[in-house]
Amino acid sequence: MKEQNTCCYIYHVELDELQKGLKNMNVKSSLHFNDECECRCSSICLHTSQSTCGASSKVYKGITYMWHMIVCEKPKDEEWHEKKCLYGYCSFCGVDKFPFCPIEINGSTEALIEWRRFAMETTESRVGKTLKKFTWVIYKITTNDGSVQYLRPKLQNFVRHNFVSRWQDMQFKSSIKSFPSQIMVFVVDFVESYTFETQNEGQSMHWHNYQINILVHITYRHNPHPNPYDEESLILTKYQFYIFDDQKHDSEFVQHCFKLH
Repeated sequence: MKEQNTCCYIYHVELDELQKGLKNMNVKSSLHFNDECECRCSSICLHTSQSTCGASSKVYKGITYMWHMIVCEKPKDEEWHEKKCLYGYCSFCGVDKFPFCPIEINGSTEALIEWRRFAMETTESRVGKTLKKFTWVIYKITTNDGSVQYLRPKLQNFVRHNFVSRWQDMQFKSSIKSFPSQIMVFVVDFVESYTFETQNEGQSMHWHNYQINILVHITYRHNPHPNPYDEESLILTKYQFYIFDDQKHDSEFVQHCFKLH
C-alpha cells in the first residue's frame, strides 16, 4: 500500500457504513415526513417551504466532512488540528456539535436505522463444532434505542484514530527518507491463516483447502552504489516472506526467522 503504511482500515470502513446509515435515516425512514413534518430545526430539517421538510437533502459528502464538523478549525498555517480537539477534551468542540434533529434524539416517532458493521459471529459446523468468524453483519437500531449515543463515540474515536494513523504514516515516510547510513529499518508482520483456493474448484475441494501463515519481513537500507540522477535509488527495499504451515507462530519462530535474516 502506498497511500497508508500504518492504518488498519476497519475504522474507515465502519464509519463509511455509518454515514450511509445516517443518509438512509434522513431519506428513507418515516422519521421525517416531507409533507407533514412539524419540526423547524435548522440543522437537519432545513425547511424549503412551510410544508416541506428538507431532511432528505441532508447528505454527508464524506467521512472527512463528517469529522470536520465536530472539531475546531485548524490554526492558521498549521498541519494538524489542536490535540485537545482531536482527542475530544476541547470545551468548544466535540461530538455534541454533530447536528441531529430533536426528534431523532428524543422524538416519539421510532425510526429504524440500518447499516453494516464488523462483528464476531458464532456458527456451528456440520460436525457440531463451534466456529467464530469476524465478518460483516447487518446492524439495525431504532432511534429510541439510543442510535445517537452509539454514533457519537464512534465518530469521536475515528477522529483520534485518523490523526494517529496519519501522524504515524508521516513519521514512517520521514524515517525511511532520513535514517542514517549505518542503520537498517525493518517492517515485520504476520498474515495468519492464509487459505489456498483453486480457481474454478469443484464443490468437494472447498473442504480440503490448505492454510498457511506468512511472516512478512521488509528491509530498508542505504544503497552503497546509488544512481546520482535517481533519488529513488538511494534506498534499497527487500521483501522476504517466511511461509509455514504450522498454525503456531511463537516467539521462538520469530527469533528463528530473524537469525536466518
